[in-house]
Formats: sequence, C-alpha cells, structure tokens
Amino acid sequence: MPSDRRHPRKRTRPLASGRLPILHAIAGIPLLWGAALLAALPLTAGCGAILALYVAVMLVYSLRLKDLRYVDAVVLGGGYTLRVLAGTWAIGQAVDPWLAAWCLPTFFGLALLKRRAELAASASHPGAAHARAYAAADARALDIVGRVAVGLGLAALAIRPFVLAGRA
Repeated sequence: MPSDRRHPRKRTRPLASGRLPILHAIAGIPLLWGAALLAALPLTAGCGAILALYVAVMLVYSLRLKDLRYVDAVVLGGGYTLRVLAGTWAIGQAVDPWLAAWCLPTFFGLALLKRRAELAASASHPGAAHARAYAAADARALDIVGRVAVGLGLAALAIRPFVLAGRA
C-alpha cells in the first residue's frame, strides 16, 4: 500500500520496503491459511467459531472499515477482545464477563489513542504518517474519548472485587 511506504515505521516492513515481492506474498497465502487451519483443528468448536468470526471481521476491516472514523476503533477493540476470548476457550476456561468488561473499553480506547498518536506523527512529518480517516480537528476528541474508554476498563477491574464480594 502506498501509504505504508510513506509511514515512518511501516515502510520498513518486508512488503512495504520491497524486500518481499508481492507475488511471493500472494503465493504464501494458501500455505499460511493451510497452516492456520491445521493448527486450529485441535481447538473446540466454540473456539473455532470465534476465530472464524475474528477472521471475517478483520477481512471486512482491512477492505473497508479501517477507513471509517471511530468504526475502525470499535472493530479493532472488538477484534482484540475476540482474540482474548478465543484464548480462554482454547485453554478450556470459561469466559469471565469481567474480562470482557475490561477488554472492550480498554482496547477501544487504546485504538483511539493510537489514532491520536498517528495524528501527532502526521503533524510532525507531513506526508509520511497517516491517521486513517481522522483529521487534526479530531485530535482532542480522540484523546478524551480514548482516555475515558480506558478509564472505564480500569473501573471495571476496580469494582470487580466489590461486586464479587457482595455475591458471596
């Protein structure tokens, strides 16, 4: 992607830098999908379903949703949460609702704060970095909403012991 070639960090990645030819990357796709499917075979059906949902969501994200303000952060936060939930299923543990209560707002907030950092990088290196569909006017809102969302995740962790103690 041309924007990756201009990005201060992404431009050193194998595809963006040209060290890995695009045709080689395309040829590797079936091999990597096959390896992923083989690795997923021993997992439970529930874990496999979560992984399939994650793959579908991330494909839609990569093709379209990453360019929609705020939607991109919601999808990223949900995707990271799906990965955590798949991990709990993969090790045979029940999903703790408090874990999801922490993951969703925290990952959403971190995605917004990352976009805020990308805006700052865009300002200091014009034409190099990109912040998806965000503009300089979004910086304050990204900062505030990102911090509040992370704070909500931390609040969920903070109140968990009190709620669980009240049930005992």
